[in-house]
Amino acid sequence: MTKRMLSLLLTLLLALAAPVVCPAAEGDFSMPSFFGNHMLFQQNEPVQVWGKAPAGAKVTAELTKQGGAAQSAEATAGDDGNWSLTLPAQAGGYTAYTLTVRCGSQTVTLQDVVFGELWLAAGQSNMEFVLDWAAGGKEAEQNTNDPYLRMLLMPIDPLGTASAHPGRPNDDVTGCRWGKGDVPVDLSAVSALAYYAAMELRQALNVPVGVISAAVGSTPIQTWLSRESIDGNRTLKNTLTAAGLYRSLAQFNSDVQNFQQMTALYNTKIAPLSGLAIKGVFWCQGESNRDGRPNDDGFYGRALEALSQTFSETFGHPKGDLPLLVLHIAAHPYGSDNLSVPKWIEEVAACEALLDNVQSVPLYDVELDYTDPPEGSLAFLLHPHNKAVPGSRLGLAAVHNVYGVGSPYLSPVVKSARQEEGALLVRFDDVGAGLSTLKGNAVHGFTIAGEDGVQLPAKAKIISKNTVKVWNNSLDEPVSFTYAFQSYSNGANLCSRDGLPAMPYRSSSELTDYFATNDWMHCDETEVWVDTGAVGAYQTAWQAAGEGSLTLSTDCYEGTGALSLAHTGVTAAAEARFQFSQLPLKLSRYPYLSLMLKNPDAQPKTIRLLVGVDGKATLTAAPVDETGKPVGETVTLPANAPYTRFTFLVTELAGGAGAAPGADVLNTLRVQVEGAAPGTLLIDDLTVGAQPPRAILAVDEAEWGDVDGNGAINAADALLVLRAAVGKLTPSDAQRFAGDVDLNDAINAADALAILRYAVHRVTAFPV
Repeated sequence: MTKRMLSLLLTLLLALAAPVVCPAAEGDFSMPSFFGNHMLFQQNEPVQVWGKAPAGAKVTAELTKQGGAAQSAEATAGDDGNWSLTLPAQAGGYTAYTLTVRCGSQTVTLQDVVFGELWLAAGQSNMEFVLDWAAGGKEAEQNTNDPYLRMLLMPIDPLGTASAHPGRPNDDVTGCRWGKGDVPVDLSAVSALAYYAAMELRQALNVPVGVISAAVGSTPIQTWLSRESIDGNRTLKNTLTAAGLYRSLAQFNSDVQNFQQMTALYNTKIAPLSGLAIKGVFWCQGESNRDGRPNDDGFYGRALEALSQTFSETFGHPKGDLPLLVLHIAAHPYGSDNLSVPKWIEEVAACEALLDNVQSVPLYDVELDYTDPPEGSLAFLLHPHNKAVPGSRLGLAAVHNVYGVGSPYLSPVVKSARQEEGALLVRFDDVGAGLSTLKGNAVHGFTIAGEDGVQLPAKAKIISKNTVKVWNNSLDEPVSFTYAFQSYSNGANLCSRDGLPAMPYRSSSELTDYFATNDWMHCDETEVWVDTGAVGAYQTAWQAAGEGSLTLSTDCYEGTGALSLAHTGVTAAAEARFQFSQLPLKLSRYPYLSLMLKNPDAQPKTIRLLVGVDGKATLTAAPVDETGKPVGETVTLPANAPYTRFTFLVTELAGGAGAAPGADVLNTLRVQVEGAAPGTLLIDDLTVGAQPPRAILAVDEAEWGDVDGNGAINAADALLVLRAAVGKLTPSDAQRFAGDVDLNDAINAADALAILRYAVHRVTAFPV
């Protein structure tokens, strides 16, 4: 070989080994659209950057900040044109960086890049619901003015909801951009739940916070799962196959698959982000899988477990420990399907019990509001506009439980229950500083059942830091109970002192007929949530009729109010309409209806209860005595009578008319009062039962520790217990219940000491 030939060969070899210079005109160099101005990277994690370039091309990146030295990295594109590089991790703060990426003569420059905490917000329509549509959202857009709140705003479906979707992950999310919290038009497009969660992080952590808005309405959980997570899980794959929802790669390649199909949104909105570091996931989805869809074999709990692993692996947590905060489905009647939401919550709870990184957040107590504002494509049923409360709860769960700021932020959960004195004593874990109520002086939301499994509305009260007494006066031997276990549970109000509602729960799945206490029965408001099947809103539930007028009074038997019916001396009436689909009273199971009545006037009153169906309250229900025997047509309330319970048998109507119209259901009632002179009738605390309620016992009114029943816990109570313990006093049933503060079925010196320590403020709760 000649020297010239050797030289030419060497030149050729060097040329083949040299990096390719990207020709500017060819446009082969690119980065995904989510790398953009105002971007936020997760602090204290390596910064990964990637994209496309000609095979063998050299790509360099520089990360600079004002007054600081540049940090750089380089990579070479592979044969497939893919390249990626990693820059050093950066601490979060308010200094803006510039990220410059070069390939030959082409340059991509990202301005105003910051480092902080980055969260993904995904799910379906209640997470998609934007700040512009939320109650108070427009004011928040104008007043936030926070340049260090960053939002990655994605198209709802980058490919279009009617377009073919890929069976494998895309490389990019076409059309996304970064917005800032001081630009109202950017804020208007961010998920409202994500916004309120992010603002909690901003306040608590004092670093920039970013959220990725990725939710899409009407999507089942399987569309957010990877193919590997479905194919690798026999239960998920078999369930989807049996329901006709499984899609092979061949089907994706040949059919037009919309965004609701399995893996579709994972492939277009989640997988392209793989390589970004995030801190956690805010997840709000489940309506499309409610009631076990596609079947009722625990599919959702298993799918949620798979989602946790999928998202963890996608975002660099191969051990499956990426925090996943799950917001419960919004309370809604769902027609006659009154248990589908709590059954779904049970499946979420099963996943939560398995995985330390999963925490769910309840919101059944959040009042539904569909009228402020009325605009927006999601301004209809299932989408309450109040997003501030549930969004803030997501943020606080992250602040306390992910970042460890302050004490844990958890919902009380049932630990155990035992029967005592005709009641169930239900103990809770995760009560924080102790149990409380969200509103009012009474605990609402429990049902209770005997051996027959028929659930009845229950009375309940907090008797210690972590224990609730639950009972119904028509049951002597209760065996099971539920709390907030219905699809619409807005009246349930048990919470921790942090204000986080207790988790819905049922002690047995062997339920028969089920009638939970509903908010109209508490008489705390004249307007309650009404769902007619086509229209849902707050509507008048109690209204005056005849020669009467109706207001609310704070002179109540329980809760926050009572109905005050003023009458002029002739017949006056207050009417309760409960024609909504989830509330009809099934007479074969719940024939007894009782209510508390008070007469504050100096003359007696005559009371009649009229019942009917569909607003036609024309038949008189028979009042009964303490044995349940009908006695006439009316009851008399003496002058100046305190709250007294009256019970009516609605299947035995006065005058021999037989059962109420409408076969086995009742959905209208009217309380009618007559008096010789103008006056007032107070109405409170309606309840139903399978048997006539027993008399209210002293033990029902007893408060733990208050042994003498004078409304205070002091040394005198401790002395009474000590005297009973040494045989110097025979305690009554109420005293025995109030004195047994350690729940060991006896009152002794230990109880006396605990009461004394409580009385002198050495402890703030009894040790149970």
